[in-house]
Amino acid sequence: NQNTIQTNANDAAIGGGYLNNIQPNARDATIAGGQRNTIQSAAAYSTIGGGYGATIQSNAYFATIGGGWGNSIQTAPAATIGGGSENTIQPNAFVATIGGGQQNTIQSNAYFATIGGGWDNTIQTNAQVATIGGGFENTIQSNAFYATIPGGRENSAASYAFAAGRRAKANHTGAFVWADSTDADFASTANNQFLIRASGGVGIGTANPATALHVLSSGDTELSLQSS
Repeated sequence: NQNTIQTNANDAAIGGGYLNNIQPNARDATIAGGQRNTIQSAAAYSTIGGGYGATIQSNAYFATIGGGWGNSIQTAPAATIGGGSENTIQPNAFVATIGGGQQNTIQSNAYFATIGGGWDNTIQTNAQVATIGGGFENTIQSNAFYATIPGGRENSAASYAFAAGRRAKANHTGAFVWADSTDADFASTANNQFLIRASGGVGIGTANPATALHVLSSGDTELSLQSS
């Protein structure tokens, strides 16, 4: 099976598979199986569950890759990639997590950041305690603390901001931006805004808005605002 445990990798184990490698000083590291997986030097207590071509780089102690193909944890202690394909957690992204999906990236120093899945999502450098649930080509901006994108497509968010839908750009601190399926950017212009693009209208108390904003209270008092 050509698996290898190198020198001073005390109490390390490879359960099976082919061409798996635990490098020197990676004590208590484990590769359960799969093919061509590597735990590099001094990545103590790290685990690769299986899959193909996974890498936990040097000094990424307590890191975990569950499986998948071509996933990589760089020098990011206690980081986790559950599976998927070609996902990457970059250096010093301590305790960062990618659940799965494809080509998702958590960049360096993005502590406690999370990408649930999806494709080609990015949490940029120093964006700490930020979350992308899934979707496609979503971005949490650099230095964005506590930003959230639940999913959708081509959304971006800054600190304490929320962006959802399609091409919603919460570019300012504390902005909440929701955009419908229109293929055009819809962006915040100031901090702490609440913005909605809904070409079918916004209904409050009614499921059939007749205008851009249609509010129906419990006492049947109706307010309708036309768009300009």
